[in-house]
Amino acid sequence: MARKKRAIFKPASYAMPVSPKTVIVVTDGDGKARRAIELAAKKLGMYVVTCSAGSPTRAHPEDVEREIAEADGELIVVMADDGGQVGEGAGERLIKVLSEHGLLNAVVAAASDTPGVTKIEVKESVTVDGRTTARAVDKAGRKKRSKMLAGDTAEGAAGLHVPVIGIGDPGKVGVDKKGARAMERALREAVVLGKRMRPTPPTQA
Repeated sequence: MARKKRAIFKPASYAMPVSPKTVIVVTDGDGKARRAIELAAKKLGMYVVTCSAGSPTRAHPEDVEREIAEADGELIVVMADDGGQVGEGAGERLIKVLSEHGLLNAVVAAASDTPGVTKIEVKESVTVDGRTTARAVDKAGRKKRSKMLAGDTAEGAAGLHVPVIGIGDPGKVGVDKKGARAMERALREAVVLGKRMRPTPPTQA
């Protein structure tokens, strides 16, 4: 009878590295936004982190990070929403925590045209008809004259070294064929741009 080969145990610290996940945050999480995101993500083979859905986001950042770690696949979508709050809310805090922990590749920033918010510069935007533009868009997904986008949760991406892709408010644009196409294009652009600028892993003590 042939002897069985003894299994070789490899400590976790010596395990073969896996491909890092690409995490995209969409700065909206209400019902219509979630529907548009889920429809688009399904077409692109992306995993949607559902625990952060809602307006405002109520999930703790640790729970979001846990779901990201346990998610199947490498392309992940996270929803973050301040619920219309001006100033730092739960959605913005989530964005900053993911960035600090090296878990943020790109942001799809939903315009809300909220007065008094810090506007952010976009790398590009996707209009209501699914076309890309080097400018920002307004809440309805219409191209603006500048690259500065106004969004109550989107301002959480200010100062972060990740590409920002602007998009109209899914609640205004809708989740019909046109709205879903715009969200799909925005996520596709975010994945492409995000992979070019992978986050730096956090320094271990």
